[in-house]
Amino acid sequence: MRRVPVIVAALSILTFGLGVGLILLTLLFYQSTSKSILAQQTFIGRMQEALRFVRLADRAMNPFYRGPKPPQALPHYDLALDHAELALVEKSLPQDDVYLSEDAKIWAKGTLASDGQSFSVKARVRGDRYNHWRFRKKSWRISFEDEHLFRGIKELNLVIPEDRVWFVEPLSAYRADKFGLFHPPMRFVTVSLNGSAPMLYLEIEHWNKEMLEKQARPGDVNFYKTGDIGTSSFNPGWDMIEADTAYWGKFQSAVVPLFDSYEEVDLFFQLSRGGAHGDPDFKKKIDLLFDHEKLVRWYALSLLAGNLHVGGDNLRFFWDISRGRFEPIVWDISSTAPGAFFTLPGNGLWSEVFSIPEWKQETHDFLQTYIAEEADDDLKEAGRLRSLIERAAYRDPLKLQSNRQVRHDLDQRMAEVRANMDFLRQELSGSGVAIPVPLQ
Repeated sequence: MRRVPVIVAALSILTFGLGVGLILLTLLFYQSTSKSILAQQTFIGRMQEALRFVRLADRAMNPFYRGPKPPQALPHYDLALDHAELALVEKSLPQDDVYLSEDAKIWAKGTLASDGQSFSVKARVRGDRYNHWRFRKKSWRISFEDEHLFRGIKELNLVIPEDRVWFVEPLSAYRADKFGLFHPPMRFVTVSLNGSAPMLYLEIEHWNKEMLEKQARPGDVNFYKTGDIGTSSFNPGWDMIEADTAYWGKFQSAVVPLFDSYEEVDLFFQLSRGGAHGDPDFKKKIDLLFDHEKLVRWYALSLLAGNLHVGGDNLRFFWDISRGRFEPIVWDISSTAPGAFFTLPGNGLWSEVFSIPEWKQETHDFLQTYIAEEADDDLKEAGRLRSLIERAAYRDPLKLQSNRQVRHDLDQRMAEVRANMDFLRQELSGSGVAIPVPLQ
């Protein structure tokens, strides 16, 4: 009979161990699986009450995450929007749709205060996909009056930083500066909306002539945009910009009527079609429309991030009338785990341009030199950017993620920055290009 308590105790310990293991396995599955897959393709999507409890328990640990002291204070804005108009903005937002239609982009009047100055503004939610506007914390577009610009800015975007992979896009902008590539000005800020506690945002200047002119580019030019939502009844998502110039638009048009056309885009299409690189004059035509060295660096920048997020809606060009060439704009470069180095690039133009062996080799050579000389600097900058925002991210009261999830995401992105450079070194070495300096 003495063995009965022993057996019961052993079974209790085993049951407890299995329970703990199951909880840990569930947390691992929850953390590593896309939330859309969890909600739509598994039984978890039908366990909303249980998930709500898990989320509450997860968030209960938020106070235990502090983050390092940032190397400098972030700029802070006090944004005050008219309560009645803000309520109309909230009411206009769809509850179930993935994309935001134009008629739901309602403006609210208000003020933005910064450094002792106050500016009259109007604001609306920005971002096409639901992650920007469905939840409590939203991305915003702020527009200033023509006679009272903010730091010379006509419009700026306040973007939830997780959409731009936290510090990865600013790191890409830092690299772009070293590459001599054009990108919209950006910086991290905190924002209090109608008296709320500070929320962390990535501020990115919007696409307009003021943004171009501040960076010594002509402003009255054809400034092209792509990728509107749902303008074709046959395409519920992004427009098929590779199919026809009719799917292209402009942020800004040339002031001279003769140049206010899409002639350059037609030429762009011709050079992006499959097999275009077989034209004996292809290289000459590319050099007429682009600085091919900038194309090389633009492609290399995307490879460094492990990401080819430059197709479809993410193409941004303006036609520099002073040079008679397109200038690409570095924007929305995400981050992923390393992928196959010799997969096709992310858009038709790159696929054709880098089918030219010498231009592909030029990209390899550029990456060889850059990783050998700049890898440590990039890692240092990534660490600085993380330390700049981590504490503010933990203290953000309206963010969707828990602090545990934020920390996991930041850790993952830091690992990707290092892993992508390690991976490129290995791939380039395997292709006959040696990179002698190891990452520390």
